[in-house]
Amino acid sequence: MPKDFSDVRIVYVKDFEYGKPLYRFKVYTPPKEFGKISGHRFVSLVNDNNIFQNDLQVLLGFIKRQPFIETDHTIVGNKLEQPIIDFVSEAYGFTDVETFGFEDLKNGNDDFHFIRDLEYTNENGERVTGEIKTYSNPRKVGGNIKSPVTHLDWWLQTRLEIEVLKEEGEKGKVFYYFVDEPTRNAVLNDRAYTLKHKNLAESDDIIKYGKNEEDPYIINNFPNQGFKTFKQLMDYAKERRDEMDTVYEDEEGTYYYVEVPLKYPFYHKFDHVKNYLNDIKEQIKIEEYKGE
Repeated sequence: MPKDFSDVRIVYVKDFEYGKPLYRFKVYTPPKEFGKISGHRFVSLVNDNNIFQNDLQVLLGFIKRQPFIETDHTIVGNKLEQPIIDFVSEAYGFTDVETFGFEDLKNGNDDFHFIRDLEYTNENGERVTGEIKTYSNPRKVGGNIKSPVTHLDWWLQTRLEIEVLKEEGEKGKVFYYFVDEPTRNAVLNDRAYTLKHKNLAESDDIIKYGKNEEDPYIINNFPNQGFKTFKQLMDYAKERRDEMDTVYEDEEGTYYYVEVPLKYPFYHKFDHVKNYLNDIKEQIKIEEYKGE
């Protein structure tokens, strides 16, 4: 059954800052209880290098007013997740494989929660957290499906899970599967397909460092922000969440406020915020403020 979003109204202004568009959003709604920081929200909050960052989408998720947008990518990813888990487990000889559903949310903490893809025992007898990631564009992993480069967003999701659940020195790992066009079409049309070993790869171990121990991966990937520990990233995520969880009021009612800049020069041809507004406009009332 579709969710009711009738208690939400979005008013926005699109102007320019430093020569590029900047969206300013007022989300009018009675104050809501903010949700926890999920793995996807965590990535969106801390990865300022993501040129397609969208704080409006993150805010709507926090107040549970984010319409579900189904795409071919999400359909294929959902349908392939369990088959790939089985494929990975056999290919790498994993034992005691455990998968998770919504019940895993309770294993988070007061600020963060997530749903793991799997836990398994590796050949060394270590219990490891695994994440399955499908992709169809090799550029997502540095252009090489045989030796993929771990995408920062995927690393952050997995690292959050082991930070909350694991002891210092314990591990997580990302497993990548390249979905070629024939497989994609077969999955979408419920036809038979075969998973291929050449399209499967694994990341290096993702290790939980000590609470205040510097992590080289964080240092290398957040040079401008100066983050050095995972704790600093988590604190930053909570700060950004708290900024969003601020209720304002004007003559039209109570609202939340976020800004979304367009960070790329090709916005004349592609505008991810405009596309998102088009995707949700049938479910949420959206108005562009034109002034007097």
